[in-house]
Amino acid sequence: MKKKITTIFFLLIAPYTFSQSVWNLQKCVQYAIENNLQLKQSIVNSKIAEVNYNQAQLSYLPSLSGNVTQYFNFGRSLNVTSNSYENSKSVSSNTFSLNSNVPLFSGLTKHNQVAQTHLDLQASQFDAEKIKNDIALNVAAYYLSSLNAWEQLKIMQRQIQITFLQKTQTEKLIKAGVVAEISIKDIEATYANDAMNIVTAQNNYDVAILNLKRLMNIDVSQFVMIDTSNQNISNAEADMDFNRTFSVAVTLQPTIKSQQLKFKSAQHTIQYYKGALFPTLSLFGTLRTSYSSAAKNIVGLDANGNFITEKIKFETQIDKNYGKSIGLDLSIPINNGFQTRSALKRSELQAINAKINLQIAEKQLQQDIAQALLNVKAAAAKQEAAKALALAQESAFIANTKKYEAGVINFFDFNTSKNNLTKALSDVSNAKFDYLFKVKILDFYQGKNLY
Repeated sequence: MKKKITTIFFLLIAPYTFSQSVWNLQKCVQYAIENNLQLKQSIVNSKIAEVNYNQAQLSYLPSLSGNVTQYFNFGRSLNVTSNSYENSKSVSSNTFSLNSNVPLFSGLTKHNQVAQTHLDLQASQFDAEKIKNDIALNVAAYYLSSLNAWEQLKIMQRQIQITFLQKTQTEKLIKAGVVAEISIKDIEATYANDAMNIVTAQNNYDVAILNLKRLMNIDVSQFVMIDTSNQNISNAEADMDFNRTFSVAVTLQPTIKSQQLKFKSAQHTIQYYKGALFPTLSLFGTLRTSYSSAAKNIVGLDANGNFITEKIKFETQIDKNYGKSIGLDLSIPINNGFQTRSALKRSELQAINAKINLQIAEKQLQQDIAQALLNVKAAAAKQEAAKALALAQESAFIANTKKYEAGVINFFDFNTSKNNLTKALSDVSNAKFDYLFKVKILDFYQGKNLY
């Protein structure tokens, strides 16, 4: 029986002894950011906003279009040579033109459209940055949860080790006649219960790792071993100043910056539709030429006094018929079903909404920072209390161990003391990682690196 228990013990306390690539917090965050589908969508949206901005800038360029027209006329048609109508079986003709239009004044609509699309581009980039921050915070939460699960597993492993050592000690006490032989049965039952606790702790750790892998969007079948040394987890003193934290956060948080830019964009949208109510003035120019199969030159007279003609060549007509024009076009908006004025009214209301959204974001930031400070304060107090209780339980356990070995107390009292210590150590681990995560949130608002 002793050999069997020893074998089980060493199998349980060494769940991962082979060499594997270790994932620290930074590696987990970077992988999650690179593979997050929501972030990829946000980046695509940002690229669309960049296309819109580039298009708005290019709208300042003159428009240029070319036209080629082919005509087939049958019956009575205009002879371009004699400028008179005559009957013919068919006449083919072509016209070629090159047209350009340069807007001179359009109520600053283009200026405001460029400004609006540029602000929208910047806002979309901050939206993507917000998603990155959310990913980093969520990964930190799951990573710390996995570390806590690992600590809980180690506590359970230490517990079964203590039970195993006490079994050896109890066997000695039985031989010495200090305790009854039935006592070994209680220890074996306790050992079996400790083994079950290890299985539960191991499962909790596996589930924590699985949740972390899901968040990272990594193949769930891929083995991931986190860095359990905790060397990459900072536990610096938290800055508990609300005003200083808020003044930093309001200038750095992408949520606030995005809402500020969207409000400015909405204001430029108003100006765009106001400008659309003004007349527009454009400069236009055209280059044109034409060809007709009916075009002929008179080269002489026949014996009957009729004209002798020959067809004019294509290139000759193109050169001869070349013309150009230039002019100004003034377009005065009078009535388009009040669409522009309705759009202006909608843009004014949307600007009000954008300003309210900014105010909501700033108010929410204040509340979140205040809550984060309270959470850090409470977590710190809970951690100190857990540490103090663990020290007291450790002292009591050491004393009860000596009493049990001397036969002063029974195994039930000894096991109760051991369980109290185990629970206290578990509470210390929970409190430690809860405090670490609360500090991470506060660091996030203060613009500090999360890893």
